[in-house]
Amino acid sequence: MSSVTLGIFFFVPVVALRDVYGVPFTNNPEVVNAVSSLAVLFACSLLLNSIQPVLSGVAVGAGWQWLVAYVNLGCYYLIGFPLGYVFAFLFDEGIQGMWAGQLAGVGLQTAILIFITLKTNWDYEAIQASSRIQKWGGPTMSPEVNSEENPSLSSDVLA
Repeated sequence: MSSVTLGIFFFVPVVALRDVYGVPFTNNPEVVNAVSSLAVLFACSLLLNSIQPVLSGVAVGAGWQWLVAYVNLGCYYLIGFPLGYVFAFLFDEGIQGMWAGQLAGVGLQTAILIFITLKTNWDYEAIQASSRIQKWGGPTMSPEVNSEENPSLSSDVLA
């Protein structure tokens, strides 16, 4: 949750102050307006990129490196880049279009990783992790954890 909080913490001032970021650097209103419109995309990038790496880390930590790799490839190269190209060149949106396409890819990646994280049976994953640790001679789960006290750790989980 702290990554979401940090994302919002940086998102809000970037959006709120978007019209003044370019002013210290130029007095050209065209450049100031371009910076202002790009600041919104930048703020969205800050928000998504505060969440997505955490979710990727959770998936990699759970041993799903292959899944994260495929989600990355699909979202960036099959969604983000092509959409960015279409928006930038076919719809003549320039850098804003390219950035919007990339944001669509990151947004989809974040949504997929949220879905996977929420649908995962973490009790089962803990049992799997404990068995892997035990295989290498490490400590195991405490004996007081049993299926009667915690129904989510029943033998059904292992099926």
